[in-house]
Amino acid sequence: MTEFEQDVIRAIQVFLTSIRTAAQRAAVQGVESAFARVSNEANQMDETVAAAGDDTPRSDRRLHCGTLTPSERSAVVARAVAAIREHPGSTTAQLGQALGIRSERLRPYLQKLADDGAIRIEESQLGGLRRRAYFAVEHVNGHAEDTIAPAGATA
Repeated sequence: MTEFEQDVIRAIQVFLTSIRTAAQRAAVQGVESAFARVSNEANQMDETVAAAGDDTPRSDRRLHCGTLTPSERSAVVARAVAAIREHPGSTTAQLGQALGIRSERLRPYLQKLADDGAIRIEESQLGGLRRRAYFAVEHVNGHAEDTIAPAGATA
């Protein structure tokens, strides 16, 4: 391989790394923006809980009642995505337990991640119970690609 060809390959690799970094930054900003919109709903829920006379300390209720600050929500989202990447196919209950968040509070975050294309949800029924399994999705050249093969796929 000539020196020119090596230079071209290095330039392409640098370019692709720059694009990947920019796409990751944009994805994080999109998720943070989406969760900022959820803030009003979470604050309303906190007010409702307080009005009902819940004597649970506020610090213990934060992860359970949705009264997270934007940076706390971003941290929950990042931890959820990391957990899904580490354990593809995890259920809502498994993720909630791993993250220390009640399943019903975690579901809206997971749904928003799915709506934004960051994760994929597979639903199944077993004995009348609905099961949701979560899988991370990578974006390559603007196209979503599952980090693992979809169910039923063969190599």
